[in-house]
This record gives sequence, C-alpha cells and structure tokens, in this order.
Amino acid sequence: EQRFQLAVALMAGRRHAEAESAWRDLCRMTPDDGRALANLGVVLKNQGRYAEAVAAYRRGLALMPDEAGILNNLGLALSLMDGREGEAIAWLERAVALRPSFADAWLNLGLVLRNLNRIDGAMAHCRRALAADPDLAAAHTLLGTCLLLKGEMAAGFAAYEWRKKLDDDLNPVTAR
Repeated sequence: EQRFQLAVALMAGRRHAEAESAWRDLCRMTPDDGRALANLGVVLKNQGRYAEAVAAYRRGLALMPDEAGILNNLGLALSLMDGREGEAIAWLERAVALRPSFADAWLNLGLVLRNLNRIDGAMAHCRRALAADPDLAAAHTLLGTCLLLKGEMAAGFAAYEWRKKLDDDLNPVTAR
C-alpha cells in the first residue's frame, strides 16, 4: 500500500518518469492488479505515449472488465490518436452505460464529438456531464465553445466564462 501511495503522489506531482517507474514496479509485483495497470496507462497518456497507454488500459480491462474509469481512460487515450475516434466513442459509451452519472466520461464523449465537428451531439453530452456534476468547469467551457461555434453568442460566452474556474482548478496556488 505504501508503494501505491508513493506512485499516486508522484503522479499528482507530475513527476511522470518516476511515477512510470513506480507503476511498472507495482505491475511486476502485483500482476493481477488492474488499478496499477490503469494508473500506468494514465502516466503513459500524460507523457503523450498513447499507444502504450492503450495497451496498459486493455491489460487492466482484462482484469477489471466493468471498471468504468478504465473504460473512460481508454476512450480518452484513443481519442488522442489519429483515426481512432470511433473506437474512443465505443469505449466511452460503454463507460457511461455502466455508470450513467460518470461526468468525466460524458465530457470526454463531448470532446470527441466536438473534434469530429458533431456539435449538437457534443452539446448533448456536455449537458449530461453537467447533470451529473453541475460544477464541472471543463463541461461548461466545452458547452460554451460549442454554443459559440453554433453562433449562440450570449449563451456561449456565459458558459465559456467557466474557463476561469478551470484555470483556477489547474493552478490552485494562484486561485483566489
């Protein structure tokens, strides 16, 4: 458990190389721990190593096939790879089917659809994310972007103002 907490702390500190090493050690020591594989996937994704992240998530899913968090992360990693949007959508849809209140998975579905220029679908998924978590700044910001793309300026700018909260969330030291 101490090694697990250390790996989590290294991830939180964005010390990706050290976190990767810690998660790989945990994966070797506990090869049946889907959480370790999933967290290794997160570290790899955060380093832009999407194919390796996908492989780690798939190994984690083999151990924990109904874990919505791994499904969400797999979908997100696939969405960052060229031409893999369809696969990403399928995994993300499975995540929200298993956990309908999973705001981050709804948000990631919205991001994929926005990237495919399917704005109405993206907005619908943002609204599902916000129904699950009304304070999810990233969902408000994406909804605002979509509204602006549709020419709905007043509503778009109002929702987009949540980006300030998103900036505060990303930079807690400077947050007021």
